[in-house]
Amino acid sequence: MRLIVSNDYKAVDKAAGQGTLGDRIREIADQLKQETSLQIKATSRILGAAAQISENHDRLINEVVEWWKRIWSIRLRRIILR
Repeated sequence: MRLIVSNDYKAVDKAAGQGTLGDRIREIADQLKQETSLQIKATSRILGAAAQISENHDRLINEVVEWWKRIWSIRLRRIILR
């Protein structure tokens, strides 16, 4: 595809990737939008995973605390019953 740029009939061969400066700027802007969108999605997934890890960590800590309470409760009963 050929595009007439001026009255001198200078052509810019868009098929060869030689667009106008405006075309190049629009292309770069589109690439940045796509990269930004991808980064937002990746960041969202990372934050979601971090939140899940935090919940799992809190649950695990609570389970360990409860387990130790049971163990010490049993040990204290044995000590008292001696």
